[in-house]
Amino acid sequence: MAQRVRVRFEDRLSLDQAEYVMAKLWYSIEGILACGINAATGAFEIETAQLSEAEVIRTTTLLMDEASVMRMAKRTRLRESEANLPDEFAIVNANDSQFREEEARLLVILDDRVRNLAQSFGARLRQYPSMISYEVMERSNYLWEFPQDLYMVYECPHDIETLAMAKTLRSFTNIVRPTAVMMAPAICYHCYAEYQGQRLSQPLTLTASGPCFRHESPVRLDFWRLSEFHMREIVFMGSSTYVDQTRQALMESVWTWFTNLGLVGKVESASDPFYFQADYVKQYHQLRDGAKYELSVTVPEGHWVAVASFNDLGTELCQPFEILEAGGEIAHSGCVGVGLERLARALLTYHGPVPSQWPTIVRDALMPSGSMMMHG
Repeated sequence: MAQRVRVRFEDRLSLDQAEYVMAKLWYSIEGILACGINAATGAFEIETAQLSEAEVIRTTTLLMDEASVMRMAKRTRLRESEANLPDEFAIVNANDSQFREEEARLLVILDDRVRNLAQSFGARLRQYPSMISYEVMERSNYLWEFPQDLYMVYECPHDIETLAMAKTLRSFTNIVRPTAVMMAPAICYHCYAEYQGQRLSQPLTLTASGPCFRHESPVRLDFWRLSEFHMREIVFMGSSTYVDQTRQALMESVWTWFTNLGLVGKVESASDPFYFQADYVKQYHQLRDGAKYELSVTVPEGHWVAVASFNDLGTELCQPFEILEAGGEIAHSGCVGVGLERLARALLTYHGPVPSQWPTIVRDALMPSGSMMMHG
């Protein structure tokens, strides 16, 4: 039976610290149904179907103890739209057949546009598999920093007796075994694996798109947040100056395109969702130093949804993969990722379900040649 638990934080945490706790609660309580901050009462309000009230309070208190000693970095806003929100957002249903068709069409067009942008920066095209090796994710430290995101892959042994058992029992629970691969949570790690141990003769830029997989709390899945989604990523490696200049130029280009699409949003400093307290220093420095920026779009009910990120990774990934600059120093790297479903859904929500009726400037931003590959 579901129960509601209230845990006060007002006397112990700032609102920023409370938001840090809430972000982790979703992944720290199995069977969580809802979680929120009641600023008026200074308390977390948590609904769970599995744990007792005492267990919920214990877990929340542990996270509060962790957050209470943390200094929260402030976000820096680089860009904010001057345009107004639509008078009324379109009502779209993700299960509607017309929506599915238009979204599928938009995914192709948006991916093509971001690919063209990447190639204008000299990016080489890549296509990578949906699965990635455990060894690569271990080397990147993703396993130990973001365990809440992972989807592991299991297999049924190629053994006559085991396979016969599967047929008889109609169950794989006690038969399957873990493999050496998992579902890729991001595209970029394939790039580092490809160039592992190499010395770059010149700066390198790659681009690839594909599905990404994140193990979300089931109750957080909605129209905007998916456990499987598609991203187009642009990865660039070279000197610190090259990475900084490339990231800044890509950020400006994507922001200009975003506003031409008629969307309203902001570019603001952000941090990755590191799970463990030991990694908070990285999270703090990301916010303080502007190592990560996110482009977010305003969606119905005043919420913000991130549709792109712009990351300066320093030597964080090139070092474990032993990727060097031409002079022998560890290369720096950066990455830009664009979430294609979120961008497509934002467009349909802002401009309606019939793209052929959208404003000309929006259609031109999607297809610079003016030839819309959309009907309706």
